[in-house]
Amino acid sequence: MKTRPMLYNSENWMALFNEVMVSIYIYVSITLTGATANSFYNNCGTALMGVVIMTAAANLLYFLIMAIKTVARQCKAKWE
Repeated sequence: MKTRPMLYNSENWMALFNEVMVSIYIYVSITLTGATANSFYNNCGTALMGVVIMTAAANLLYFLIMAIKTVARQCKAKWE
């Protein structure tokens, strides 16, 4: 990425990931509006839940990684 709206490059990529996941969520939601077959409706619902769970898991993992990095930096600075 050439522009830097966020402080860290990983934040830029996470914001891009979230935008892509929101787009996928909207597209799957649109398919639910015209679903008439019960199995197709169930598959779209499962896909929607998968998108939500995957997005939440990725954001939680990113938060944990950044929190651990921050604590490690602070501990390293304290001991030096």
